[in-house]
Parts: sequence; structure tokens; C-alpha cells
Amino acid sequence: MTCRHDVPIPAPYRLHKASLNSLQGADLVKKLKRLVGFQQASEQHQAQALALADGNPRLLEWLDQVFLDKSIALDALFARLQAEASRFREAILLDALFHAQNSKVRRTIALSALYRLPVPLPAVQALTEDPPTESYLAQAVRIGLVELSHEQGQAHYFVSGLLDVVLAGEIQAAEREALSAKAAQALAELWQSVGSETQRLEVLRLAVAGNNHQVAIPIGDKLAYTMHDQNRWREAENLCQSVLALHEDFRLLTTLAQVQQRLGQGSAAKAAIERALAIAPPSEEAEEDLRRERALSYGVYADILQARGQLDEVLRIRTTEELPVYEQLGEVRSIAITKGQIADILQARGQLDEALRIRTTEELPVYEQLGEVREIAITQGKIADILEARGQLDEALRIYKVDMLPTFEQLGDMRALLVGRTNLAITLYQKDVQQFAAEIEKLLRLALADAQQMQIPEAEQIRAIMQQMGLQP
Repeated sequence: MTCRHDVPIPAPYRLHKASLNSLQGADLVKKLKRLVGFQQASEQHQAQALALADGNPRLLEWLDQVFLDKSIALDALFARLQAEASRFREAILLDALFHAQNSKVRRTIALSALYRLPVPLPAVQALTEDPPTESYLAQAVRIGLVELSHEQGQAHYFVSGLLDVVLAGEIQAAEREALSAKAAQALAELWQSVGSETQRLEVLRLAVAGNNHQVAIPIGDKLAYTMHDQNRWREAENLCQSVLALHEDFRLLTTLAQVQQRLGQGSAAKAAIERALAIAPPSEEAEEDLRRERALSYGVYADILQARGQLDEVLRIRTTEELPVYEQLGEVRSIAITKGQIADILQARGQLDEALRIRTTEELPVYEQLGEVREIAITQGKIADILEARGQLDEALRIYKVDMLPTFEQLGDMRALLVGRTNLAITLYQKDVQQFAAEIEKLLRLALADAQQMQIPEAEQIRAIMQQMGLQP
């Protein structure tokens, strides 16, 4: 049986209570995949319908039927969505139920609604000085205005967005910012580093709404860096800019520069990293963590300049701004990475012997000692590149086939694998295009298919290589 109210049952009988909460995350995605009308609707219409339904499965199903009705014109559709959503709110007596409660219960519900995810009791208590918060929430749960769920054995409370209209005016605009800042702080302390990405994004949303840059900057920096590593560059860019609108931070500016460079916004990336270095604390005055972050910012600056061909300045940055810091901090891995980047410059300049010496004696042994399988394979691939440039094609081919590609396949590193396949195809082309024609085409088509699926810039580069070889992409 389903009911929005608590149903008392006389002893010795009892009901097992299970909340039918709003669909979120994977459950919502699964539900939407079964709704044909949603799949046929435009992205704009989907977004509006999702906002109206707010995860309510019954409303989602009804809105799906609306989308399937092709006789409804665009303007009429939006008008009907708005009107019918209001009708559903009235049908479930939200307004009547809410205003039947006393002011303290209504206030507690409104405070809980600041959060857009289920939160534990302490998160709500952090927003009020009224001790009986739990009893007020219990009353709201009994009448169905607050959803109760249990996560890891702890009660969590959630107010559906369907109550937004009913709650309008319960919290004054003048106090909303301060409350949002408190809410962000409370969740940051409760979830700390154990929260999911969805939870961390909620903390960030509240921090931005509350103009709380002390919370927004550290959590925003970690989120943006993760998005960058996952090739979610546009998301990372938007996130950085939303936090930087509150307060400038050289670490966030550094991440912004990285994603803008990936998005092909070279000038914006250069401006962002130069601003980051301008406001970064001087190395001699900074604590250890900030010195490391400052060195990383210089590394990003060097990457951007290297893409512009300014190799002399890049070499200066690597050797005077980055490497000494890592050596002072004793960071063996960072030292190896930076020396490898120096070898990149030397290789580009044609100083192959010195580049090969660094790769084989100063970079590769460190990764072998650390047991970093992926970095070992990448470095071996770069050694193969140098050997190829020196005309040692047989040894380069052996490294590609035996040492590098099998490792990337085992690791499931598709991006490194497609780059490796492309380099192997180029080496085979140089060795004997007639003998290896079939293998060359197979490697390039595999690489192109993976690059297109990942939607990365390498796809265009592989197409160009295929055209130069006389192959149809």
C-alpha cells in the first residue's frame, strides 16, 4: 500500500515502512530510458520536464505521455506542462498540508529544502538554533512533505523541488545567502573527502550561492581537476569560472588554463595561467604544499608555451622554476616527470643523444623502481620515438609491439593505446609501406575509431595521417 501519511496499526501487527523517494542518479537515468516520449523530445523540452517532475516517477510518466501527443503545438505544450504541474501540486494537497503546520515545522521544511540532496540530521540542525529539529522533521515526514531514507544506517531527509512554489517566502532573500553559506560549510564538514561527486557538487552549489569561497575554492579545485582528467573539459571550465567569480585563486586559474588549452582556447589559457602566476605566493614565502602547487602552475605555463613553439622559455621554466622545487621537496616522481619533459624539448630540438640518455638513465629507472606500469610503457614509447628518429626502426618496432601496446591493452588505457597504434603505423610506413600496408591500415582504423568514440582531438590528426598515406578515413 502507498500513502503520504503515517498509518498507525494496532499491536501486535505492524507495517514495514519504505519511502518512495524521488528518483535520482542512476535510478532516474534508468527510468528515463524506458520513457519513449522523453527520448523523442528535444533537450530543451527534456530539461523543462525534468525540472517540473523533479524525480517524481508518476509525474515523469505523465509528462512522457504529453511528449507522445504530437498534436500539441510548442506553445501549447509548455502552457499545458505548467498548468498540469500546478494541478498535480493541488491534487496532492501540498499547499494545504504545508500551511496546516505550525511555523516551526514550516521553517524546518524550508531550511531542509535548501539542500538538493538527502542530508543527515546534523546538516539541517546546522541551520537553526531550535533544539527540537528532529521532531519537526518527524512531523513533516509523517504527512509526506519530507522524504526519509537511510544511508549507511543513518537517517537522511530530502524535500522535493515540487514544494518550491509552496515554500516561496518562507526564507527571506536577505537571509538565503548566509544560510546557503552555512549549509555548504555543514556538508563540507560532514562529507569531507568521502563524498561522491554528486555530493561534492551540492556542496559547491551551496558555497557559490552563499558566496562562501573558503569552501568553494578547495572543493571546486578538486572537482575541476578530476573533470579535466576525465576529459570533461567544458564542465571543468564552467565550474572554474563559477568559483572564480567569487574569489581569485591561482590553483583554480591553473586548472582553467589547462582545460581552455584542451578546448583550443589558446589565448584565454595563456591569460589565465599568467594571472595565476601573478597572484601565486612567492616560492620562498610559501608553505610546502603551495610551493608544489606553484611549481605545477609553472609546468602548465610551460605546456602552453611549448604548444606555441617557445622552446627556449619552456626549457628555462622546466630547469629553473619546476625542477629545483621538486628536488628541494624530494619528490622523486615529479623530478622524473620534469626531466622527461626536458627530454621532450631536447628531442624536438634534435638533441637525440641527450634526450635518450635522460629517458634511459634518469626517467625510466625511477618508474621501474616505483612500479608505475603505465609510465614505464609511456617512457618506453618515447624511447622508441627517439630510436625511430635515429633510424633504428627494428628496435623501435620491437618496443612498440612487445613493451608498450600490450601494457596499454592490459590497463585499458584507450587514449594511450590509440596514440601508440598510430605511432606504430607511422614506423611501419617508414620501414616498408608495401610489406606492412594491411597492418598499417588496420592500426590506423582502430585508432581512429577509438578517437572518434572518445571525441578527442586526436581523431582529426589520425585522419590527416591516413590521408597523407593515401588511405580513406
